[in-house]
Amino acid sequence: MTDQLPTPDRQPAAESVRFDQYVTYEDDDGTVVCDRSNPAAWIRATELVPCRR
Repeated sequence: MTDQLPTPDRQPAAESVRFDQYVTYEDDDGTVVCDRSNPAAWIRATELVPCRR
């Protein structure tokens, strides 16, 4: 049995990412971003910068 690692041709399309999967809220002087499907996965930031593609 071999480990099944994702390869570029098997990775899900970017459209499959659900933006409602994440929630943000204010906490003291920063913003917390949390993954709704995995509450242990979160990040806290004091400054948010828009993502540019």
